[in-house]
Amino acid sequence: MNLPVTSFTALPLGMLMIGLAYRVATLRIRNKIGIGVGSNRTLAKAREAHGNAVENIPLMLFLLAIAELQNANTWLLAGLAGVFVIARLMNASGVSQHTGRSFGRFYGTLLSWFVTIFLGLLNVWLNLAS
Repeated sequence: MNLPVTSFTALPLGMLMIGLAYRVATLRIRNKIGIGVGSNRTLAKAREAHGNAVENIPLMLFLLAIAELQNANTWLLAGLAGVFVIARLMNASGVSQHTGRSFGRFYGTLLSWFVTIFLGLLNVWLNLAS
């Protein structure tokens, strides 16, 4: 079975994760920091942004694929996926630029959680309805 929404969503999210990992790697090389972050705040923020992506993206893609396999409405899934991609970009930007609360960090996290919880509940509902 094809999973077009999941496939098209995995591309920008995968590229985001690679971009965030690349930023961490280049900062490590430039600052000669192999493990940890030392006292480098820029590296700490970059590592946090990458860690946030790693913590949230796989679960959402998994839930999206399950919903797609259960024949959930394609437009609904595409909309949720689009919101999630925007949310992750907002979060990565917010975490990379600020150490405290910021618009991107707060609303990026909030929207990411909303989509993930919604997909989890949708999967339960689709399973019970079949």
